[in-house]
Amino acid sequence: MDNFFDDIQPNNERPLMELNTQPTPRKRNAKAIVIISLIAVLIFVATLVGGIYIGANTGIGNDMPMLVEAYQLVKKYYYQDINWKQFQELAAIAMTGSVDNFTGMIDIKPSESPTQMGVTLSNNIYNEHFISYIIKGSPADGAMAYRKIERNKASIQGYEGIPLNKELDEEKVPLSMGDKIYAISIDGGATFTKIENAPNTLMQSLLNKAEDQTIVIRTIRMRDFDRIDTNMVYHSTVEDTKYYYDYSITRSYVKQKYAYYYTADQIKSRDNNAYMGAGMIKLTEFSDSACLDFYNAVEEFKNDPARPNKLILDLRNNGGGDSKILGFIAKFLLDYKGTDEANLLMLHSNKGNGKFVDEYHATLSAYEYEGQTLTASYLGNTIDGFEVAVLVNGGTASSSEVLTHNLMYYNGSKVIGSTTYGKGVAQVVLPISGGKYHIYITNGYYYLPTDDESGATQFVYNIHGKGISPSVGHEVDESPRPYFYDKYILSAKSVFQLG
Repeated sequence: MDNFFDDIQPNNERPLMELNTQPTPRKRNAKAIVIISLIAVLIFVATLVGGIYIGANTGIGNDMPMLVEAYQLVKKYYYQDINWKQFQELAAIAMTGSVDNFTGMIDIKPSESPTQMGVTLSNNIYNEHFISYIIKGSPADGAMAYRKIERNKASIQGYEGIPLNKELDEEKVPLSMGDKIYAISIDGGATFTKIENAPNTLMQSLLNKAEDQTIVIRTIRMRDFDRIDTNMVYHSTVEDTKYYYDYSITRSYVKQKYAYYYTADQIKSRDNNAYMGAGMIKLTEFSDSACLDFYNAVEEFKNDPARPNKLILDLRNNGGGDSKILGFIAKFLLDYKGTDEANLLMLHSNKGNGKFVDEYHATLSAYEYEGQTLTASYLGNTIDGFEVAVLVNGGTASSSEVLTHNLMYYNGSKVIGSTTYGKGVAQVVLPISGGKYHIYITNGYYYLPTDDESGATQFVYNIHGKGISPSVGHEVDESPRPYFYDKYILSAKSVFQLG
């Protein structure tokens, strides 16, 4: 059916040459004409038969004229020119995306990473924006305040007349995790746009609009003040109400990270001794890069000077990813006593044309990444008293839910947060001819481990549409606090009975 759409292709024919320039037709050999005609007939019959077979077996035979008619009308009336190839791409993306929430097409062409300051932000329901992580080696890493301004004297404009604080260089106030962003300047600090209590879209639009790579952010410092009142009550987060601090950061290309380690010191609160037994890994997706990032985060956890033996695993808003990466990451965390690898799920999937197969996906002790072999083993083998608590929310889905359930099943881990998304189906990812797109197709359900009446492991439990309910529930964090002082983390520490 290669010639099926020939009659609707854009007219790219050149105009006929003037009569006196047209070549004289050559005489054709009658025998050659017969052979060519016979070949044409055979091609036509083969195409027709193939088309009938495909139409009968896919159900698209009667629908194709509708697609053709739609293209003809778009081609005729659309305000811009659109050819069949462009329309075909749009139609394929739209049609696959309408099958269900988890089927679709993706452009696999790598895009250039945008310039970044090197900070990860979080916000609460009041649209207060906190610096939750500073990427090592990024422009924000080691940035020092170059100006501080008394808050009662500050305004959005007119800072030229305000002298720099003479003691600021001696204070060396670094940009820190937990600082709250009050305003942003894209003109070198002459004028600022207030960000506090504004939606994320405003901040993003400002950054996208900035012609200069140098951005100035104005922060409110959030400090851990010890013994702040006469009753010796410890307060974990207290806002510096006296000054704003300005930081000038020149954006550059920063390698995206998908797993971050927060040291026991970084997530401690109250005083210098409490809560030092827990570190935290924030994992944002399950991908090749995330595999290496998680591996490095585990190394940081093992080398944390505080020697924590408890790990908080933050899977909030982690939508999942590759099952092999899931297996490698799970190997570090699961307290599995068997001699073989631990089965994480059973996938009941369509391998093609309705042929369904059951297959198990298990932990992995080694993973090949960019020419290097990464190895994994259960952290509890070398860390006495090792425990894991998991943070989840409605954005925790797919592989994140599989890992969460398996930590509950094998480790008895506590889950803190709100009910997870509930994605109990899996996809197969296949290339589309031409190399530009991959298509991902929902092709089966997966089932998680539970015990039968005899205590043996069985795989009959599916979470699709239900999700995982937490052990300790928090729908929202209503208190304005930095990312690493939120209720989820405080609850995880309470689960570990720390502090």
